[in-house]
Amino acid sequence: MADEGQYQRQDQPQRARERRKRSEEAPPPDTPQSFRASESRTSGQQGKAPGFKAEPEKVTLGSAAARTLAIERIAAPVPWPQGGTAQSARFRVTTTAGAAIEARLEQLAYNRTESGQGSLTTQIVPAAPIGTRGKLTVRDPATGETLEQPWTWVNLGGGWSLWGFIKGLIWPGK
Repeated sequence: MADEGQYQRQDQPQRARERRKRSEEAPPPDTPQSFRASESRTSGQQGKAPGFKAEPEKVTLGSAAARTLAIERIAAPVPWPQGGTAQSARFRVTTTAGAAIEARLEQLAYNRTESGQGSLTTQIVPAAPIGTRGKLTVRDPATGETLEQPWTWVNLGGGWSLWGFIKGLIWPGK
């Protein structure tokens, strides 16, 4: 029994050194620094993660025949499971009249509707495979004006994508 206590006392300083070394190498997983650290470690893989490419807005004027809705895209990096960082976005939607707004995000099975008064900020668009399309549709219920912001997920590295090639063969022009 006395020998067990002696071994435990000898291991304690070594364990403490190992814990200190681990804590110095990487911050806790919930801190922003850990996210930046993972970005720097996978910087060579950034071309493999998809990026959010916004397409031109589509406007449908309402009863007042005036454009009152506006969409601002805010960049939001998201960790990508295969390594790197997907360049996603969220949107700030405003109306000049300060009226009610309805915003709907659609992408594959993701379908989220939010509403607000004067302005609102949407959730971050979930990262999706290269070639996936989605859209944000904003509507002013008082005037009937709508504003649509479509997007496509693209390869940030500018390289060739098998899935993008196959989709191009099946649906040319999309």
